Amino acid sequence: MGNFERPDDDSPRPDLANMPSLGEMISLYEKVLSELDSAISTQKEFAKETPKSDLPRDWANNIIDK
Repeated sequence: MGNFERPDDDSPRPDLANMPSLGEMISLYEKVLSELDSAISTQKEFAKETPKSDLPRDWANNIIDK
């Protein structure tokens, strides 16, 4: 604990004025979740259309729904 090094005076400081607001962060988070949901849906549809001969047709749903 005694070996803590303090930043020197020349080190960059965060610019708090440019930080996004909580509302903006939530909006970005919701956008990412929406894009992930869309990508997952696309992959599920693709997996349904191209089943492997040794896998059941709904194998993608079984994996994602678990």
